[in-house]
Amino acid sequence: MASSSSSSGAPTFNGQPLPPPYHESPLDALALLSATLLGIYSTGLLFDRLCYAGLVAQLLVGALLGPPLLNIWPSDWLTTFRMLGDVGILLLVFSGGLAVDARLLRKHLAPAVATALLGGMLPIVFALMFFGACLQFPWIQAFTAGAALSSTSFGTTLVALGQADPNRIERRLRRFHGHSLEDFSNFVENQGADSSSDTQSMLGPLRTRVGTVLVAAAMLDDVVGLLLLSIITALAQSPEPTSIFTFETLGKPALASMAILTIPPLLAVYAVRPLARRCVPWVIRRVSADAVVYGLLAWMMLALGGLVAVSDVVGTTRVLGSFSAGLFVNLVGAPLSLKEESPAMASFLENVFNRSLGRVNHWLMLPLFFLSMGTPLPITHMFHWSILWQGLAYSLLMILAKALVGPIILHLFSTRGNSSSTAYRSPPALFLGLGLVARGEVGIIMAQVAHAASLAMSWGDILDTHTYLVVMWAILVCTMVGPVAFARYARLTWGEVVAHGEWGLAAANAEGRVMDGQDAVAWVECARPSMERVSKEGPVDMGAAEQVHVVVNDDAMMASAGSSRLSLHEHVAPVAIEMNGMSAVPK
Repeated sequence: MASSSSSSGAPTFNGQPLPPPYHESPLDALALLSATLLGIYSTGLLFDRLCYAGLVAQLLVGALLGPPLLNIWPSDWLTTFRMLGDVGILLLVFSGGLAVDARLLRKHLAPAVATALLGGMLPIVFALMFFGACLQFPWIQAFTAGAALSSTSFGTTLVALGQADPNRIERRLRRFHGHSLEDFSNFVENQGADSSSDTQSMLGPLRTRVGTVLVAAAMLDDVVGLLLLSIITALAQSPEPTSIFTFETLGKPALASMAILTIPPLLAVYAVRPLARRCVPWVIRRVSADAVVYGLLAWMMLALGGLVAVSDVVGTTRVLGSFSAGLFVNLVGAPLSLKEESPAMASFLENVFNRSLGRVNHWLMLPLFFLSMGTPLPITHMFHWSILWQGLAYSLLMILAKALVGPIILHLFSTRGNSSSTAYRSPPALFLGLGLVARGEVGIIMAQVAHAASLAMSWGDILDTHTYLVVMWAILVCTMVGPVAFARYARLTWGEVVAHGEWGLAAANAEGRVMDGQDAVAWVECARPSMERVSKEGPVDMGAAEQVHVVVNDDAMMASAGSSRLSLHEHVAPVAIEMNGMSAVPK
């Protein structure tokens, strides 16, 4: 049999056309793709160094090189960028659910939920006042504008938290307490030798009560934002304004979102997890390590694809399904009890994802997502005077809306006399508020979805182009200003934040009732205490001790001292916890 050519010149075989032969890509196309990747990596690194907001750089690259200005990419390239970016954002939200610490959420659930709800409500209230009352915009646009600024950027918050490391605040500690970090380097041995500097610097803030509440609230903030996105999407699909306040428009998306967030985690805990704990060890003993890794990746992707498809079918947003999929996988391997010390399975699952798909997502798909988000941004219109002043004014309101959350939460959740006079003015209050200012991917997604839906609506707009540009100004300003202000404040006041007895280091690992320093804390763990500095040593019951003196290491890592735990019972003598040469709880 011989091949031939058709009348059009295309090769055929047995009368059937053959696929086109392989040709090397043109050199100019390869150069353009390389320049694109170099541009988003270099500008992202620069913005990360300057203001911890690399995603803003990728947005600007998309706006400058895309259709709004230079328009250097062919249309099929933009379609490919958007498809890869959509996969990237699903993987990002999945990794967020995979990284949630269930024990941390249970431990500080009440203040974290209150922080997330208040942090989501105040931007909407301020937006209704600014757009609705002052500018006389339609209420639905004011609501959508506030909803887009309701979510805190979880990833950006973690990056900024890492800036509060002890090496950067040493000078502040010397001035505030008269001691330096060298004072107790003699009794801290080999702590975190195998950890990266970024991880070590982040663990200190995460071991304070205010730090754990901040991280938990940032995670829950994304969930609140995703629920609002589901409602906005349903509003955009309403055929007429009279059908907005119906079960089909508001009730069904809300119930579907709650079902997506609750049913898979319950199945993970009560059905899949017990089965996995029995079957996985049996499988691991009989197959190679590579087969285990590939099998786990396939299982994660099946969970992700399945719940994303279910979310689409039931009428909620796909990113909510991807978060639920990550939480589902997380809970299959995560310890449920606070007393369970070995989250090996959960850590292994997270490492498998981060070392494979996580790296590809970080270096390729996510930059392309934010690049594609910037391509429809009409940057040439953002500097019109009315949009500019409204955008900057709205940015200030959105910064204030989040910054107020910290003092309010500390006022509500501080015990005894602290709440009325000093708690809302203490360093942890502004630390918590500034940590919530940074916006990010969820706000961008919400604004883009609402604006795109408005262009196709027949009865009105939920976010017209003018309001959309004002919202984008606020997202850009908050994403750049928030992390810078938070990181600088953390470096300046970290010693005072740690020293705060109720919201600092002393209360970070306290269970039950939080004390004010005159009573004992329920229990505290310390990292390799010096025997000369601890009044009682070893695993010993401290119930009858006159005073308990615990020393923790310089970066506030409260690792277990061997296998021992210092048990401090209530209504015994005061507890003195020394941190960086200062008392974290008054003696």
